[in-house]
Amino acid sequence: MTVFDDFLPSKQYDIISNHLLDDQFVWHYNQSSYLSTPVERIGNCIDYPQLIHRVYYDDKIGSPDTYNILLPLISRIAPKKLIRIKCNLNFNDSEMDRDSHGFPHIDTADDGAKTAIFYVNDSDGDTFWFNEPYGIPFDQYTISKRMEPKANRLVVFKSSFMHAGSTPIKSKRRVVININYQ
Repeated sequence: MTVFDDFLPSKQYDIISNHLLDDQFVWHYNQSSYLSTPVERIGNCIDYPQLIHRVYYDDKIGSPDTYNILLPLISRIAPKKLIRIKCNLNFNDSEMDRDSHGFPHIDTADDGAKTAIFYVNDSDGDTFWFNEPYGIPFDQYTISKRMEPKANRLVVFKSSFMHAGSTPIKSKRRVVININYQ
């Protein structure tokens, strides 16, 4: 895992941040953060709804305006091939506590794929990484690392690493850009 603070020059970061945090930006409701069938809770894993914005998926640009605004970020990451770009918005959730998180998952099983998480705002909705690989019961995953979102921070890791987001407890919202690429 590699962490880059102040990843973009402030002017480029401000353009992206202002775009995604604008009250006119279009978000879409997703009933479950990661599961196809929502499950309320298993151990420290809590399923929560989130708002999403698909920028790039199925080998096509789904949101041209946002894609163009994200080009400085995409260019700086320099992917050989994009797999998916998705923006996530999570709101404050009183059911969460400091050690609860979403359900552990991988973003893609593509060989050699990487995930880049770009934090758009400061928040207390940590990202968690786990010691175990995919396939064990959700309540048996143990946390290997956690990271608090910091505006303009980029975290890059193998897409095959089990990880999970969480909703903020104190902050009003958590906004991230998730980029999967080769």
